[in-house]
Amino acid sequence: MKTRLRARLKYTYWRDPSEPFIVTLNADPVRHLITDAAKGYRVFELLQINRPGDLWRYFRVILEQLPERVWDYLGINPADRSQVVRGDRDRYADPYEPRDADQSGHPLNWFDRFFAYQDEDTEPHSHCWLPFREGRVFHAFTATLFAEVQKAQTAVRSSTDVLVLAELALIDRLDHPLQWVSKQPTEITLPGYRGAAHPRQTPSFYTVLKRLLAKSKMRSVALCDHKDLATIRAICLQQRKRANASGRPVGADLIFHMSDHISNCVADWDARAAVAYEGVGFADLIVEPYSNASTLRGCTYALASTERGDFEGYTRTSGPGWVLYSAATTNPPWCAIDRKGSDDRFHKWTQAPKVSWSKHRDRCEWR
Repeated sequence: MKTRLRARLKYTYWRDPSEPFIVTLNADPVRHLITDAAKGYRVFELLQINRPGDLWRYFRVILEQLPERVWDYLGINPADRSQVVRGDRDRYADPYEPRDADQSGHPLNWFDRFFAYQDEDTEPHSHCWLPFREGRVFHAFTATLFAEVQKAQTAVRSSTDVLVLAELALIDRLDHPLQWVSKQPTEITLPGYRGAAHPRQTPSFYTVLKRLLAKSKMRSVALCDHKDLATIRAICLQQRKRANASGRPVGADLIFHMSDHISNCVADWDARAAVAYEGVGFADLIVEPYSNASTLRGCTYALASTERGDFEGYTRTSGPGWVLYSAATTNPPWCAIDRKGSDDRFHKWTQAPKVSWSKHRDRCEWR
């Protein structure tokens, strides 16, 4: 998939000699989006692209060589092209559109605001840029990318992935959390982006994690590392599979706690997770526990990617990129759950508060 288009234009200031006007359009974020959606991430964002013009918010403009007058008009210091240093053009900027460049260039939507036809008063820089911007080459480049997006959308719609199907169901019944926000979801990724699904742990770590989650007695799991989306996905997948098998609400058969932050993808997949104001909730399994012994809090298993030392009452086994701590007792009092009650969305812990789930958000309320 071609995601770069270089424009070699000629800028002529009235009767002065022509000067080079060279920029490169960077559409790498479109390719990154397609790759992520194929792996079950950013599905809603992909499906919201309905027109070729929707792709332009992902385009970046890398300024290579411009006449001095154009640098000045853009308010950019050629010696430091990453910053917009003058504020007299702020009136052209959308308050939601970033104007400072990163490694991928300046936003195309920001760049376009400096060019406009004004009959006989049209500025030379607009005469230079707009014929290319509105021409056949630029539109053909966008149309090719849009065709790739449409193929990816068809593939997502025909996916058999359990979590993708759950997200598609949310979208179809207008219950997806991103359908109730005003701003279109757009993630601008940088060069070297490895993908949302890029694993942070070794393959052996995820093999052990999935084996533990598949245990029938595993009723709750807590995660202390909220940045590993592959681990979050494995937990949400097991949560969804159990709900589909039992017919009970999601989260009733596998309670999921996270520390500090809940990833947006938890809500996208119609999964359930809870976060405490401090620390992490009690669970049968704790993933990536902190080094202090109090983190385990009587859990049955603790899975870490590196050595955490020895913990009293736990045996330790290890492999490539994983260390598993197993409790000597199999029924710790911390994880006992009273499932009596009329609403399975409320779980009463022996030594913890109740949790109620939000319908449209992945946050919870402690009661």
